[in-house]
Amino acid sequence: MNKNLMFLLCAIAISISCTYSQYNFEFVKDIRQPDGGSSPKDFTEYNGKLYFSAYSDSTGIELWVTDGTGAGTHVFKDINPGPALAEPRFLTVLNNLLYFIAYDVVNYGRIWVTDGTEEGTHIVYTGEDAQGPYNMTPLNNLLFFSASDNTNGQELWVTDGTNEGTRMVKDIYPGPDYSYPNGFIEYKGELYFRAMDGVNSNELWVTDGTADGTHILKDINPGNHSSTVYSLTVFKNKLFFKADDGTHGEELWVTDGTYDGTILFKEFAHGIQGSSPVNLKVVGEKMFFSAFDTVTVGSELWATDGTPEGTYLVKDINTYSSSYPESLTEYNGKVYFRADDGILGYEFWVSDGSAEGTYMVKDCYPGSSGGCSFSTKCVYNGKMYFDAFDGSSNGAQLWVTNGTEDGTYTIAPPDATQSAPLMNANGFNEYNGSLYFGASFDERNLELWKLTSEDNTGFQVVKAAELEVYPNPVTSNLWLKNASPDTFYDIYNIEGKVVISGKIEGINTVPINVSSLRQGIYILRTENRSIRFVRQ
Repeated sequence: MNKNLMFLLCAIAISISCTYSQYNFEFVKDIRQPDGGSSPKDFTEYNGKLYFSAYSDSTGIELWVTDGTGAGTHVFKDINPGPALAEPRFLTVLNNLLYFIAYDVVNYGRIWVTDGTEEGTHIVYTGEDAQGPYNMTPLNNLLFFSASDNTNGQELWVTDGTNEGTRMVKDIYPGPDYSYPNGFIEYKGELYFRAMDGVNSNELWVTDGTADGTHILKDINPGNHSSTVYSLTVFKNKLFFKADDGTHGEELWVTDGTYDGTILFKEFAHGIQGSSPVNLKVVGEKMFFSAFDTVTVGSELWATDGTPEGTYLVKDINTYSSSYPESLTEYNGKVYFRADDGILGYEFWVSDGSAEGTYMVKDCYPGSSGGCSFSTKCVYNGKMYFDAFDGSSNGAQLWVTNGTEDGTYTIAPPDATQSAPLMNANGFNEYNGSLYFGASFDERNLELWKLTSEDNTGFQVVKAAELEVYPNPVTSNLWLKNASPDTFYDIYNIEGKVVISGKIEGINTVPINVSSLRQGIYILRTENRSIRFVRQ
């Protein structure tokens, strides 16, 4: 065999291995057959397996389990028999048991527990109380939650996992009225939350798990007025949150757990309008959030070191309106988020806490539409995965990033096309070295998938529907067939490095000179579409 031909065949084999093996997609199971989607969600690893909620026509929404194989994916227990919905949610592991909330044929929502066996799966509390529980939060080997009974409204409850160890902590709003405890967070070994007691409206409360140790921390907005406590976040050994005292509007507050130590942290927008600080996210030694002030036009990105004097506007991203930074996420010591600069719409941004280090990583959907949903995301094997639109399909596709513009792109199974990409990925959870999620692909709606990334250097080729390069193999000039006008392109070598970049001003009018490239396999990428060619 010709040596050059052998080289090209080997190079092609290596290219396919290096490219597609970087992101090995596997369809785990078509749970809802033949049509529709099972919408798997609430993935939780327990006892060496992955549990989740999913829908099938024969069982309704029930608790499922998988060992990562199709054969090992099945209904764990049909809690509400037949097509009725059990709707398991709030899956929580505590003391080597898995807790969740579900409906059965008799009860309107109860806390269930399992040891991983069907016979070891049962309702925690068999009395007629504790109906409609939600917001399960573990603390000190106990499970706190909100629930109502036949006498009291929605109140604070706790369980140790036994029938006799399940009780109402305190009737915060006496009688049948609801105190609506929610927003639970652990701080200094106690549970902080917001609730109302009939005298005071929505305020900050704290509990140690006893009735006597459950009390309002401070009536921030005196009388029967709500302080609208939200975004409870622990930072620098203090608890930060948004609150309205009736004078300054919604501003950033802080507490050390004492009455006197619960104070207005900083007033950003003077007067009763308030700055409405939200999306608090701790990244290293800083806490980022979005807020208004009296200088910038709208809601922008702020940061603090935990002191009022160390709190500052990071960058006025949208100088004419609000950029509304949302979905703040930590990755590689920086904060990533979606924001609208007023020109390109909501796109993918990053900040290291400085103005010059705050910039758009990628214009996912070129133009003013904005494509970064960023509604679901996770960090797996050194990279971050998220959902975004690129304009080529009717749904949000799966993206991956290493934090750079060139390293941010769509990924999909090898047989994907732009007309049938992987879409609506959600519920990411790492399990046994792979990333599990629900997604729609081709003719299948939301079903169970897994992705295995073998290293942190390569990228996945997504086949283009029409894009072609010719001649292939090529010796000098390469042409693009069916490329859109004003198309930007990058050519990568097999190591994933960009070796040539440029722009096609018109359709098939200007060749790309690749004569300077060595023999081997290369990938030409135009925005979100890629195709492989051989330089011989």
